[in-house]
Amino acid sequence: MKVNRLIVLICLGGLLPTAAVGQTIVWTDVNAGRIQRKDVNGGEVQTIVQFQSPQVAFQIHYDPITAKLYYLFYGPPSTFQRANLDGSDPENIPTPSGGNFTLNVESRKLYWFVGFSNDVFYRAELNGSGVESHTYPTCCLLTLEAVGDDLFFGAGLGMPKGIWRADADGTNEQYLHGTPQPYDLAYDSVENKLYVATIARIYRLNPDGTGFQEIVPTSARQIVVDSRARKVYWARGIVIQRSNLDGSNVEDFVTAADAGNLNLDLRGLTIVDSYNVSGACCDGDPFAPCTDDTIPSQCECASCTWRPFRTCAEIECAPISIPTASAWGLIVLALLLMIGAKIAFGRRVALSSVTQGG
Repeated sequence: MKVNRLIVLICLGGLLPTAAVGQTIVWTDVNAGRIQRKDVNGGEVQTIVQFQSPQVAFQIHYDPITAKLYYLFYGPPSTFQRANLDGSDPENIPTPSGGNFTLNVESRKLYWFVGFSNDVFYRAELNGSGVESHTYPTCCLLTLEAVGDDLFFGAGLGMPKGIWRADADGTNEQYLHGTPQPYDLAYDSVENKLYVATIARIYRLNPDGTGFQEIVPTSARQIVVDSRARKVYWARGIVIQRSNLDGSNVEDFVTAADAGNLNLDLRGLTIVDSYNVSGACCDGDPFAPCTDDTIPSQCECASCTWRPFRTCAEIECAPISIPTASAWGLIVLALLLMIGAKIAFGRRVALSSVTQGG
């Protein structure tokens, strides 16, 4: 297993006792055609953006590095967009629409599949370029979660129903554990757990399939983990609920009345955190080729490569080689020979001029 366990630990400095200022749960309301938010510490529900009919946003995810929301319109017309947290500057992303999608924040990749009964998943850059695909022998993919070098997915119908993992390109798939029909997945990087929302219950398990455990005896369509405050949130029908990560202390977080729509139809759920994403900067310096806890603006040199959420110990960062003592000797010798040749040539030219002048 190659699951990256440091996504939140690095960003949070390893301390996770309370929620951070600026942590927000964001969701889509298909019935009202809008995206709304509420701080995890409480307060009023706020509308981020109200779409013009017939546009309706379904799934939604957040990229903490660019502070962008990604969301999917099923149409008409069917489009995929990203925008700022206030909904401004929407940008269409040219990928196949429909289906289900997720973001791999670390690898800067977009993953999706098209349609419910499908055996093909796609991945691309976050702007939709460089599309790749992988086809499985039987269908069907139901949900996706991409973390570090791993792709997790829920499957059913032709494939054994439950949770699977694969390499980041979709190959080497492995069946982890059976579940009722899976709807959504979320990853907790602090305890290295995968949370599963299904048609019947909410579960969690280790990324290798062990430690399978029911935590809440309720169905859920969407699920997210607040790794900082140690909470899990899920959407079911017209309510968003939350609990401790072990399923204790279940409470309503947002009701239809809170959202101002008694016909609230929740289809997308994500969490927005105000932390600055840090990572490792590999700049190739011969004496200190890598620096931990950097942000993108601190890693902008021509030879620099920034790896979000990673430490220098986790990445290969080869320093720019400097000449050895023997190499320096050869360089010095070559320079001396060049200087000597130039001096000798100059003397010959000078003697030749004197001879001709005499």
